[in-house]
Amino acid sequence: MDIDRLTKIIETEVRKALLELEQPSNPPRQVERKKVLAVFTFGCACQNTALQQVEQLLAADYDVTVVLSPIALELMAENVKKIKGVSAVLTEGFAADISNMVEAAEVIVVPLLSRTAAAKLALGIADELALMVVMQGLITGKPVIAAQNAADPQGVS
Repeated sequence: MDIDRLTKIIETEVRKALLELEQPSNPPRQVERKKVLAVFTFGCACQNTALQQVEQLLAADYDVTVVLSPIALELMAENVKKIKGVSAVLTEGFAADISNMVEAAEVIVVPLLSRTAAAKLALGIADELALMVVMQGLITGKPVIAAQNAADPQGVS
């Protein structure tokens, strides 16, 4: 096969591929957003910083689901619900399969971790939805990121 003929075949195939891409019947593919579970085990004076971080995740085009412990629900539910773009706010009444929710998430972020929650997790106690989500993530090897010094009594401002 000569080079000129091979070049013409390649050019023809490239043109076909480009024409297919330009067709309006081929809408651009939707890129699936990375899913993040943001777990709040309590609310405190530093909750505004944590909520700003959730907003930054949303601005970076992450799909954020917020999980609130009972105390976080009391102290910060209204502030969380004000954030536009949060896909869901889950509390104790949430009855879906935690395993599937954790599996679908790229990462679990714990921006506010109480000392009580840290102690319970260390002992393997998961007696509320927020802790069950974190524990499931740890058990399955999902990345779990907790805010540095969030449970440190010396570091809390």
